Amino acid sequence: ELNSRAAELIINKLIEYPCNI
Repeated sequence: ELNSRAAELIINKLIEYPCNI
């Protein structure tokens, strides 16, 4: 479950990244 949580955080960062540019 910890891995699932980390994956969700990484995905969230990847989605937010393009919005920052």
